[in-house]
Amino acid sequence: MNKFTSFKNWAEEEQEEFKNPPIEDLEPYTYNLFGRNINKNILGVGWLDENRPYNKGEVPIAFIEKLKKAKKINHTKGWHDCPFCGKARGSCEIIVRNNNKTYLAPELIIHYIENHNYAPPQEYINVVINNYEN
Repeated sequence: MNKFTSFKNWAEEEQEEFKNPPIEDLEPYTYNLFGRNINKNILGVGWLDENRPYNKGEVPIAFIEKLKKAKKINHTKGWHDCPFCGKARGSCEIIVRNNNKTYLAPELIIHYIENHNYAPPQEYINVVINNYEN
């Protein structure tokens, strides 16, 4: 196998990874597991898809301000473009922890809120505003 064929296989495997169905809000997180089992206390938020409806509405400014300061993890080697407008890119995840739960959201969640009127679940908003730990 030459380098090109090897790279081609790697690229195809990487593309296949991103064909996972979107995570519903507050469902167990299933992306970037790196060989780990799914943990029911690690929840996904904001994994939107252009083919699936999502909650819309206003969110508190304090929530957005705190979310912008939250820790970013799982930086990837590439970018994910906004599926709605293509005008924003993300390449990592935002992690928010509270008690025994961890919430993982795409970096684009802020763009979704500010530009596409996405309203995350109230549980997530409350954790971010009131008492999350980074």
